[in-house]
Amino acid sequence: MDSLVQRLKEIDQNAFERLCFHLMAEKYPSANVRHVEGVAGDQGLDLFCGDLDCGPTVWQCKSFQVTLVGKSQKQQIKDSLRAAVESSSPRRWILCLNIDLDAKAHRWFQRLQSSYAGTGMRIDLFQGSDIVHELIFRHTLRSCFFPNALLVDEVRKLIKRPESFTANELEMVPGEDVEHYIERLRAKDPRFLYEVTFGGETGPRPLPPPPEPGLLAAVTDGRKTIKAYARDRQALSLDPVGFSITLAETGIEKMEALIRTGRSQQFSAEEIQGFNTNVPLLSQLGLTPGEFDFSLIPLLPSSPIPLRISFVREEERVIYDLLEFHLTRAGTDELEISTLDAELPFEIHFVFPAPSTRSKTCRTNINKRFAGKDARRVRKAAAALRLLEAGCELELYSLTHEGTLGRIKLPPFKFALSEEAIAWIDMLASISEKLEVTINLPEQGQIDRQDYVSASLLYAAVTGETVPTREISLNLVKSVENSRTLANVVQCPVSFAMVYPSAVFKLFGKEIYRGGYGIYLEKWGLESSDEALRLFEEAEVGETVPISVRPLTPMRVFLTTQQVLSSES
Repeated sequence: MDSLVQRLKEIDQNAFERLCFHLMAEKYPSANVRHVEGVAGDQGLDLFCGDLDCGPTVWQCKSFQVTLVGKSQKQQIKDSLRAAVESSSPRRWILCLNIDLDAKAHRWFQRLQSSYAGTGMRIDLFQGSDIVHELIFRHTLRSCFFPNALLVDEVRKLIKRPESFTANELEMVPGEDVEHYIERLRAKDPRFLYEVTFGGETGPRPLPPPPEPGLLAAVTDGRKTIKAYARDRQALSLDPVGFSITLAETGIEKMEALIRTGRSQQFSAEEIQGFNTNVPLLSQLGLTPGEFDFSLIPLLPSSPIPLRISFVREEERVIYDLLEFHLTRAGTDELEISTLDAELPFEIHFVFPAPSTRSKTCRTNINKRFAGKDARRVRKAAAALRLLEAGCELELYSLTHEGTLGRIKLPPFKFALSEEAIAWIDMLASISEKLEVTINLPEQGQIDRQDYVSASLLYAAVTGETVPTREISLNLVKSVENSRTLANVVQCPVSFAMVYPSAVFKLFGKEIYRGGYGIYLEKWGLESSDEALRLFEEAEVGETVPISVRPLTPMRVFLTTQQVLSSES
């Protein structure tokens, strides 16, 4: 890399002009990059132009044999820019330098850009480090202008000779040769990066693949998948790639649906009657119409759309201060934004009509997904869904633009949220908050009786609520000390407390609390007291006597760490 940087600094003007010409012709293959006759320097290559999407573009080449761009070089640049504007009237002028501007020169160049801002022409810079970065991906140009600059890499390639491998032979070659094959693909058009994946025991990855940033195309033969990613996004935006396809009637209907709705479409081999493309990955495969399937997946912005959503019904409100939406599809007739937060207990999909349709109807789809979600978040979601069940309005507020986007009036939704389900969710959320643990709701049908018992006891302990119970069964071990205690307590009843010094509470297989807990009754009675007293009196010291306590007041549960009995014992 350092040798390439140094060689570029030493290149003469003539060679640098030719390098830039070929580099831009490769970087923008459809731009018709050409010389500007009669206005260039002595070698005829100092200035050349092309047609990018933004309009006519001029590249001006300057090879300075200096360390820093000084007053003389700045004047040369300004003179060249003025001459190019007069002769070519470009929409974009790009200065190509063999060295990098320092901080001071960058500030000067920014002032130069600002001075032309009002003319409608854009001024850009393509300096030494940018050229070196491009040459790393362009083997032929690098070898032509800077032979032996990366000698070690070249020798290794000559030994391996990856050029001899065909796509069908790839699965038989070692990993290092596959890397060379990928480099061969990249050399065809360095605006792209490539990835080859071979199917293992789990089989090949499915097509169409999940959307990925920068993914433009993917092909598979059932055993391996090759993907093409955008590397030089700027070049691709200025000189786009594309394809032309001839479709049967059913294929035309799918294409029209894609254009209208933005929904991905898959075309079968029978629907493809003609195909031509300049997407490198596809154009190199020699695809024959009628022998391959084809999928079109629109590329969409990945940046989130932050909204505040309010569920409103009369005086009730449930507000989500921040929900991130993403554009999931966009067509000429409609576009859709959706929540993609995996932790959110519901999904919202808004389908808005395009302005051209003049429709004011927004379709809304909301799906409940409580299983596996934090009970605290589910409690809030359940409150919002209860409003939806009764029919409510959604107020959409843009956090980016700090303004209300509108209100959507919704008819009643059906979510099957019973009062028992709401109480159960509230119980779990309260336990989660008080004990500062995360409780995720299980799948429906995966709650057993022990889960209900544990949840009821923990909820009563952390909230101070009481637990209804009809009977408490105990095993009382007779000792010398308590031999007369039971009879005295029955004759003169006092409050009743029992402490378990060590216990483990689990919910849905996960440990929620480990420690002591107890139960407390303000009033109680002994079931079959005469029989219980007789059995206890007849028992020997050390024997266990089963007894049943009848609560006369609701039972309270406490965790021993909370010391809830300190004021009542």
